Amino acid sequence: MSVEVESFRYRFLPLVPRTGDNSPFHYNPLHDMESIWWIGSWILFCHRDKPIQSDVDLQAAQHQMQDVQLLFPRTLKSFSRFDKFSKKKKFQDGFHSLPISFLTHAKQLEKVRVALIRCYAKAEADTELNEAAFANIHADFTSLMEDAEAKSQDLQLFPLNRILHDAKHAETVEGRVVDNGGKSSKKRVKKDTKGKQRATSTPSDDTAYL
Repeated sequence: MSVEVESFRYRFLPLVPRTGDNSPFHYNPLHDMESIWWIGSWILFCHRDKPIQSDVDLQAAQHQMQDVQLLFPRTLKSFSRFDKFSKKKKFQDGFHSLPISFLTHAKQLEKVRVALIRCYAKAEADTELNEAAFANIHADFTSLMEDAEAKSQDLQLFPLNRILHDAKHAETVEGRVVDNGGKSSKKRVKKDTKGKQRATSTPSDDTAYL
């Protein structure tokens, strides 16, 4: 969803207030283009090009998830989402945690982002929406996206949330082994021949323990 549709107001008006500007908010073609840009950003930032193979990979993936939470917060009208889209440094900061193989595509998204913001500024420069700002936007946008697609033919995508989930699970399992001197065990309650309960140490499994 575009940042203007999300907030239901124009977000790229001139810094100097315009006199007599009470025009209501209207949906326009730029919002469609921006929505597609967000899909491209989701594909890029919510994936890695390989599973985690080192501590460096894990740290980069964790930093990448922090950017994902700013780009795609679980709330509407988020300031972080608007800042990520509207400010060059805010969006490019997220490139540092991306895999190197993603950077070419990230730069293509940056070109589209800049083009969209320029069109927004042109369209909202006057009290009436300037429809000339939409001229050729579909063709220009399609060209940029097709170029990005052509350069991503050999990329493999691994979901970021799944990678981090698997890494956390592996860390938990490893921690159990270390804590038990290489033998993961828990206390199982059994009954002896006299019907009394006694605790015995047995290898851990999916059995319920007390």
